[in-house]
Amino acid sequence: MSERYAKSLEYLARALKVTPGGAQTMSKRANRFPEGAYPVALNSGEGPYVWDIDGNKYLDMICSLACMTLGYRNDVNLAAVKQIAKGVSFSLANMLEAEVAEKICEMIHCAEMVRFVKTGSESTEAAIRVARKATGHDIVLTIAEGYHSWHSWAQSVKPVHPGIPWEYQEMVRTFSYNDLPSLERAWKSGDGYVPGMDTKGGVAAVILEPCHYEQPAEGFLQGVRDFCTKHGAVLIFDCMVTGFRWANGGAQEYYGVTPDLATFGKACANGFPLSFVCGKRELMEHADVVSGTFGGETVSLAACNAVLDIYKTEPIIETLWKRGEAFQVGFNDLARVLDMDAYVVCDGFPVKPRLRFTTGNDQNNILAMSLFLQETALHGILWHPAGGNVSAAMTAEDIEFALEGMGSALVVAKYAIDHGDWSILKGQTIQSSPMVRKQ
Repeated sequence: MSERYAKSLEYLARALKVTPGGAQTMSKRANRFPEGAYPVALNSGEGPYVWDIDGNKYLDMICSLACMTLGYRNDVNLAAVKQIAKGVSFSLANMLEAEVAEKICEMIHCAEMVRFVKTGSESTEAAIRVARKATGHDIVLTIAEGYHSWHSWAQSVKPVHPGIPWEYQEMVRTFSYNDLPSLERAWKSGDGYVPGMDTKGGVAAVILEPCHYEQPAEGFLQGVRDFCTKHGAVLIFDCMVTGFRWANGGAQEYYGVTPDLATFGKACANGFPLSFVCGKRELMEHADVVSGTFGGETVSLAACNAVLDIYKTEPIIETLWKRGEAFQVGFNDLARVLDMDAYVVCDGFPVKPRLRFTTGNDQNNILAMSLFLQETALHGILWHPAGGNVSAAMTAEDIEFALEGMGSALVVAKYAIDHGDWSILKGQTIQSSPMVRKQ
């Protein structure tokens, strides 16, 4: 392993001296994977494949944490390069700001106006600010197990939230996914209710991911929509993951429930740093509280412009569902054939599949995932312990390649589980990210 990942390990030692955790993103840090038996840094990509700094090639089923729905090195890059030749940031607005916003308004149901920012965390912060200004209220209701940003308001509901004043917890309250009564309780029983106020109850907004790995129960999303309408709260859908993946317009299009505001990012520019909040005009007119030097940065807008055109003219969504279903069905079939179906399952959604080890022992589950990741990397496949992604750049043959390599990894994992022998695990066991999601 040390020879295969020699440059990666050398780089990690260097990075740890100057970068907290060795990576700028928590979910990309080396100890999130079997450190010592997994690549640390990537150097280039083409189509659905990437190369690490040691020159090893992988099918990328992480897709830069769901950003790369179109794969690497394509027309999006060409659009960005053309814009670089014209200029990146200007002293006044650029025509791309309105052009891209117009296309978003055509594609996304709730969108009547758009505010661009750079990261998903910024876009949800922007949505909360807009909702609070528009309603005159402060309290936000959300789901504790979800993830909306690293910002203080969102992190205050996590079991571990260092560096956040306790007062934030007074303004953010939680309810449970697929549990409408818990939403009512969050408003009425002190979780968001402010005595002496009108029926709005002091609640500015309800923000949630319409879904992540769990299917919304019948009527749940519409029930949340009705709750917000009844109490005058702003409904915000965080479509960072579902946007440009479930449907062109995200989960609101897929499930037929329209929020007041929605936040998008990740795949909207195929990896270029761009996100946005969009929604009803009467709410978005309050977005004057959201402003940044790089909101109109043109290279990312040019990339987004190209992405929107591709999604409009090519069957990207259909391809994502098709490839994902082939992978999900194929993996579960493989697990049954290898007599591993009692130990592992591929669930979630075809466009956002997740692998879970179900050995009945939490520590063995962690060890099994660590070993599985080690072995899949040896077979040229990158997977994330929190779940994977498919891209439209993947072919049917790429999915077969993934299943073949994962089948070999499952054989190794089965032996370790059955015999309690984890000696083949050469890397460290994976570490969780408690400030990101409950895992």
